[in-house]
Amino acid sequence: EEAAPGASTRYLSERAQRWMFWARGERGMPSAEQVRELVRSGDLTDYKTDAHEVAQEYAYEALETADREEQHRRARRALVFDPACVDALRVTAEFEATSAIDRVGRLKKAVMDEEARLAPVLEEFAGRLSEAVETLPLLRARFDLACALWSAGRVGRARQHLETLYAQDADDLLGVRYPLLMTRLHEGDHQGAAELLERAGPEAAELLVRWARVLQLVLAGRDDNAAALYEEIRTEHASEAESLASPPPPDFAYSGFFRDEIPESAAVCLRMLHWAWHAHEVSRGWLRDRA
Repeated sequence: EEAAPGASTRYLSERAQRWMFWARGERGMPSAEQVRELVRSGDLTDYKTDAHEVAQEYAYEALETADREEQHRRARRALVFDPACVDALRVTAEFEATSAIDRVGRLKKAVMDEEARLAPVLEEFAGRLSEAVETLPLLRARFDLACALWSAGRVGRARQHLETLYAQDADDLLGVRYPLLMTRLHEGDHQGAAELLERAGPEAAELLVRWARVLQLVLAGRDDNAAALYEEIRTEHASEAESLASPPPPDFAYSGFFRDEIPESAAVCLRMLHWAWHAHEVSRGWLRDRA
């Protein structure tokens, strides 16, 4: 079938890992030459007859296209080949759930079923799941479940899943430390937030992390340090400071699904941070005093 319109090659490296593991049982990121040799060898001849892998390919296409209609159609197509394809179930939950709670239920079942299917792999790769390519859809599904729980007003449960994700993968391939940071702040755990802030790094998240640092200092009672950093950031980003001081929307919206895109993940984390600032009277009052 033709490629989905607007599709990218976002999951090309993950596909290559799946091919190598399926054909030869070898793990890790293959080189371009290894992939070319694999294709020439004929070892992938029967790959497209494996219903599980065909379903995953349609799921990748659903995740890669920007066309909403095609996202849904490709995901439904994937489920024809494998009704338990967890990446496809993530997409259909976005389109077919009738409420935030319904979406939570769909994603929770997908996660539980995939955990049961992959139990031996989860045990073997405990703490480093991203080294096993077949676990990546499960990691993405748990991430979506945590965000769906936020939307349903169950932030405590969302935190449990984010903490699990963070513990499951030392490499933190999905960048879970950022939504986990915002969730710890929302729950008032300034010590846990401080631990994550010590590990914060990529420039893409720098501003987000600086705002989170201010909130962590406020919750820890270190007002002088918080005020100095706040003024420094506000000088550079006055509009963001004004937005942060305004009350968040009444409902936490999480639309879409995890697609390994930094702008999308950053937007989710920013909404979480906004809610976290307004979850505590001390931080709300602190912002009001500086508005």
